[in-house]
Amino acid sequence: MMRIKKTKTTTEEKTRGIRDLLFKMLVSAVIGGILGLLIGYLHFSQQGDLPAFTPRWLALIQGLILPGLLIITLLSIILQESIFRKLKEVSGLLEAAEDEDFHRLDYEEERIGALLVGANVMSQVLCIVLFSFGYSFDYLKDLPALSSCLVFIICFVYCGCMQARYIQLTQAVHPEKKGNVASRKFRQQWLESCDEAEKEIIYQSAYKAYALANTLLGILLFVTLVANLLFHTGILAIIVVGIVYLAQTLTYCRSCVQLKKIKINR
Repeated sequence: MMRIKKTKTTTEEKTRGIRDLLFKMLVSAVIGGILGLLIGYLHFSQQGDLPAFTPRWLALIQGLILPGLLIITLLSIILQESIFRKLKEVSGLLEAAEDEDFHRLDYEEERIGALLVGANVMSQVLCIVLFSFGYSFDYLKDLPALSSCLVFIICFVYCGCMQARYIQLTQAVHPEKKGNVASRKFRQQWLESCDEAEKEIIYQSAYKAYALANTLLGILLFVTLVANLLFHTGILAIIVVGIVYLAQTLTYCRSCVQLKKIKINR
């Protein structure tokens, strides 16, 4: 078996790489120090106002949870139904399309589907963020709070059903796509039914998502540390972000090792 000839890295290149890394770390430390001084100054200079300020705004937001959830749910249904209707139109044209129009319609199907998924997830996130301001036993004992819970559940049930409808529509247009929506192995079944070109797109997109999440989790870990220092948010958020960060990194590394082993054993 032929060995691939590797280009040796020169000493100058190694030194330059270490020097650039140390410089970036120094700049990051200086920026972090400046931000720390600024945050500390703002915290201690306004410390007397925080106890009276926070409950007032929290009570105001809690009063807006029910109408806010109603608005989010209503707009979410209108937006997603509109996108889904457009997706059905494109899918109907795709089934009878000739070669020239097929690729254009196939792209439109992917683009509109991405908009639908984005709207779906955004509505869930907005509901969770808004509902979290009143998620306590003191708040949930009142009737408006129970109504908020009901609207919250309705929004999530609708979003789950919309995801299932989107998958079923895709499977109707592309019968080769396999997988039971209710199955725990749906993602694996779906991936196995994709062709090589589709798998390549999925793999590249998944790596971009991994790279972004890796950066974002590092930032969130720092943010939760600072938030606990200033607002006493507790260590649970830090622990959760840390576990997700660790699990993602270890899963990626483990997968790389397993795939390399499989490639060698072939």
